[in-house]
Amino acid sequence: MKKLLAVAALGTLLVSCGGSGGSSSSSTYGRYTSPYVTAQGFVSALNSVDPYYYDLNTLEKDQYDSLREDFFVYFDAKYNEFVAVDITYLRTLAYWDYYSNNQGLADEFRDIQSDDAWDYGIIGDGWGDNYEIVDYVGSDVFGDPVFQGFDTGYYYEDGEETMDTGLMAANDEELQMFNKASLYSQAFKLPADKALSLVTMEKEVKKMLDNAKDGELLEQDQQAIANNIKHFTGKSIEEFMAAKNDLNAREQIIDDVAGHLGTTTQNIEDVILPELLSIEL
Repeated sequence: MKKLLAVAALGTLLVSCGGSGGSSSSSTYGRYTSPYVTAQGFVSALNSVDPYYYDLNTLEKDQYDSLREDFFVYFDAKYNEFVAVDITYLRTLAYWDYYSNNQGLADEFRDIQSDDAWDYGIIGDGWGDNYEIVDYVGSDVFGDPVFQGFDTGYYYEDGEETMDTGLMAANDEELQMFNKASLYSQAFKLPADKALSLVTMEKEVKKMLDNAKDGELLEQDQQAIANNIKHFTGKSIEEFMAAKNDLNAREQIIDDVAGHLGTTTQNIEDVILPELLSIEL
């Protein structure tokens, strides 16, 4: 596993460090809510506020079809990701209402996504409590899609079909994932949630390496790994590179990453950065 993540991390150095700059958008923190919004209504509203992606945002799994209570899954055309969202969370969001309830809500959610992408390097609240990126991991025996959470590792499958053989296999995979996270937690001195995030990142890296051409990662996969590393450590590749030639910045970034991951600075310096992520400071 060390070698796998190290190889993948090297690919991030191929990503341009110039970046596009800019700043995060700001949530409007308005005064309206949409207590009766539906999953389909929300996705339709996203299509309304996204002129460049009109009709490309699609509902993949309604909250009534998802085993995780109140969550639905949609394809987000703007970010090219499947996303699971808690419908109860959406209904409590406050916003300024310029057009209609659903459109105001969709505008607000886009602002929140933009803020989270700026803060974490990836859309999602960081814990999967309200919304998170999910991966399509296959179909059950009835042909219905099954998704797995990026942050939580939770499976989003049809609630009424939890006993079919396809989902039993998914649950076995989930158990294996949590067992591996337990081992990583002990081996790398990480809290359970961070170890689980590491397991999820490892799984994504494996898929990216399978798609590599002539040993080189695809450009979008390089960027995804860079985003994942920022999500995992709390720091971007650009920040790590900038700290190489600045002793004070180096010490600060090690302290910050240790605080973010809930482990010691020695563990960050000796194991997490050089061994797991192939980041030398």
